[in-house]
Formats: sequence, structure tokens, C-alpha cells
Amino acid sequence: MWRAANFTFISGVMGEPTHSLNTSFITTQRAQRTLVRNSVFHGNRTYAFNEHGLGSRHYVFENNYVAVGALAKAGVFVGNSSWGFSGAGIIRNNTFSGNSRDIAMQENGYEIRILDNTMRGTRDRVITGYGWGAPFTAADRHGSLRWTIAGNRIEAAQKDGIVLGEATSPWYPYNGVKDVVITGNHLDVAGTAISLAGTSTTTNRLQVSNNTGTNRYLKPTLTTGSLWTGNADNTTYGSPTPVPWTQPYFPDPAALASIFRDLGWSAADVDSAMTGVRAWVSAASVADSGRAGQWVRRMSAAEGMEPVVAGDQDVVPGPAAG
Repeated sequence: MWRAANFTFISGVMGEPTHSLNTSFITTQRAQRTLVRNSVFHGNRTYAFNEHGLGSRHYVFENNYVAVGALAKAGVFVGNSSWGFSGAGIIRNNTFSGNSRDIAMQENGYEIRILDNTMRGTRDRVITGYGWGAPFTAADRHGSLRWTIAGNRIEAAQKDGIVLGEATSPWYPYNGVKDVVITGNHLDVAGTAISLAGTSTTTNRLQVSNNTGTNRYLKPTLTTGSLWTGNADNTTYGSPTPVPWTQPYFPDPAALASIFRDLGWSAADVDSAMTGVRAWVSAASVADSGRAGQWVRRMSAAEGMEPVVAGDQDVVPGPAAG
């Protein structure tokens, strides 16, 4: 889908367990407000959900079963070496089983929330991503991801768990990672549980806390502005820094309408756009049930997360909020 908006895919089944010749089941590019929920994805050569980027934002991939197989490149792929970044997005409460990689990101996919997923038997890295160092990007933002990886359970992974910050961008490679929250995950892996590339200069503004399981960690020397505590490696450093991008929902419709007006949109254009937004918000809102969103309730402000407020369990506020 190219230049799509308000796309919803619910309760679908794509592929078969014995097939390996399919390619990306759902591909979006320059898309706004995509919802993929309660669906099953089997054998594939590439990806279940391929979010190409080119400025796509506000997508939700949740409550799905992803078993695309060892020949596929990843279950969910975010960003593209030809078309650029992707985000903000929420990947939540899915079950990944037996994939080569479960979630992979390239080209500065921004503000991705990876929450409450179960990942079993991953053959390569479970979660991997990197940022970039483009000359037109402020130096302080080189390598910045604004990723939140929280409440996930990784079981019997055959290699590494979370690997971030390697200089593998085909455009503007950057060796390091900034602005990441990794908290409340259980990582049962054969390799390294958490691996953060770079140096103390290029890798900072990290908040890594209360991760259990395998105790093999790779990271540069920690510096002021980072938090590292309660993890299986028994390292303690720093203090929490509240950040505004960890919440498991997107801006409410009223906030979006205000942004459109500030951009100089006419009243008619704002009203037309918000009709679609409100319809998608209604479809994307979820009740406080199951495991979805529960990581917020388990974390406290002292552990680096924002204070919990009513409604934080929702993907986005319901229409009444806007």
C-alpha cells in the first residue's frame, strides 16, 4: 500500500506452515494509521509485516501470531534502505515462533514501542535495529531511536536477544545508539542478552532496568544521563530520566486537530482529515484485558518510566477523549 491511511486488517490468516515461497504479506509505505490485529502469518521468504517507511507513522501491530519460518528475513521489518524511516509505531502482545529474526529495524525507524510480546525459538537475533548519522540530522540526534522495549518474554532463542546500534546503515552508518528504554524483559538466549554497540561518546541516554534471564551483556562505559539497574548482569549506574515517548498510545484526536490547524489547514480540511482519524481511533482502542499494555502498570516512575495515568493501557484514547 502506497500513501494509504486508516487501513485495518483484523482476523486474517496468511500463508501456510509448509510454504516458504510467499513474500511480504502486508507491505505499507508512506502510510498513516495502519492497524493489524488478531491475525496469523505463516511461511514466507521475507516478512509478515513490512513497513517500508518514507515517513509512515502511527501503525499498530498487535495480538498476532507470527511464524514465517527460518527462511524469512524477519517477522516484522520496520524501515527500508531505499525509502527511509518508519515510526511512530506499536508492536504489542504478539507471539513470534521459530523465526530467523522477530523484529528488525533499519534506517532510523523512530519511536517504536515493542511491548509485551512472546518470542520463542528465534534462530538469529530476536530484536535488532540501528540509527543513522546523517549530516542534516543534529549531531545530538545521531543514533537516536526513541525505542521502548518493555515487558517482552524471549524463550529459547538460539543466538542473541536485543542488538542495537551497529553501523550497518547503507546511507549514513553510525556506530552507537541513543534514547532507548529496555525494561522488564525476560531474555532466555544462547548468546548475548543485550548488546549495545558504540562507545561512551556515541552510545548514551540509555535506561535499562529490571531485565531477567541470561546475564551476558555488552555495552560501552556508561555516562551521565543513563540508567542501568536491576538487570541480570548486576551492574548499577545512574538515575532515571523521565522521557515523553514511552507511552503505549498515540496522540488523541484533539491534539492532532490542533496540529493541523497550526499548520494552516482550513476548517474543512481539518474536519475531513479528523473523520478518518476518529474512525481509526475507534477501531484501534482496546480494553484493559490480557497482557496488552500491562508493562506500564508494572513499572514505576523510579525505574525510569513515566507515571501511570488512567487510560495508559489503551493503544490510543477512545473517541470520547477527543
